[in-house]
Amino acid sequence: MKIKLIGITLALGVILCLTTQAIAQDAGEQKDKDKQTLSDLKAERSETRSKARDANRIEQDADDAARDSKKALKNEKKAQKERKKADAQAKKADRSREKSNQN
Repeated sequence: MKIKLIGITLALGVILCLTTQAIAQDAGEQKDKDKQTLSDLKAERSETRSKARDANRIEQDADDAARDSKKALKNEKKAQKERKKADAQAKKADRSREKSNQN
């Protein structure tokens, strides 16, 4: 009876030891997986931030280009108006000169 009790105790001890080792090994593997997942998420976050910065820069460049285009259009319209006005004044001056020469 004592031998059976000792045998059962030893068997339970071995099972407990092996189970503990398996659980510890699983926990170690889980820690490695967690570290890898965390590392992947950090890299993804960094990449996302970089893309966001690029998108903001591109948007800002587009806004600047649109603003410059609008200014150029406005300046061109103003220049055309001034040229038209100068042509009208030149024609008026020619007519005045012709009238003056006729008198």
